[in-house]
Amino acid sequence: VTGFTRAEALGKSTEDLGIWVNIADRDRMVAELATHGTCQRFDSPMRRKDGTIVIVMITASILDLEGELFAISVSRDVTEQRRMEATLVREATTDELTGLANRRQFFAVADDALRVCSQQGDPLSVAVLDMDGFKGINDTLGHAAGDESLVAFAGALVELLADQGTAGRLGGDEFGLLLPGKDAADAVALVDEIRGHIHRRSLIVGDHERELTISAG
Repeated sequence: VTGFTRAEALGKSTEDLGIWVNIADRDRMVAELATHGTCQRFDSPMRRKDGTIVIVMITASILDLEGELFAISVSRDVTEQRRMEATLVREATTDELTGLANRRQFFAVADDALRVCSQQGDPLSVAVLDMDGFKGINDTLGHAAGDESLVAFAGALVELLADQGTAGRLGGDEFGLLLPGKDAADAVALVDEIRGHIHRRSLIVGDHERELTISAG
């Protein structure tokens, strides 16, 4: 798993070998062993001898051999498994064209945000935005141009929204903004700012330059 030979590893600690990417993971595992005597299915990135990073799942226990305590562990490389899991999650939650949250994920995030904001007494606003004239782009320039305009708009939306909320594609040319911590007045101000920025940009679709405007509520 680590790329070290038995001879290279004998007599050395994991710290000596430098295999912990995050030394805090080692400390957390040791603390769990000290508290519970066992550590189950603990994932951590590990650095191989050649410098590549792998994700390793560790199961460890404290073993008492004639009054002397040892730690025994089994480590398994789960890099590909975790990569596949991440890919499946991404495909299930992300709009394939724009990379934004898809409709299902947007509403899942909205449910969580609504619960948290309700518990804490914080405001929560939702905005819905439509691209103006989207059908005309599809009809006159083709669906590839329409897709290109959606991608460009989504990119601008992410840039302008920054870390103020979550953007999602709800379907077609309809997009949603989830804005935790913002009341109606704050949400209107933010959406107006986004609309102004979008309106001032020229959208290049294929060989054509178009003015892009949005309607929002």
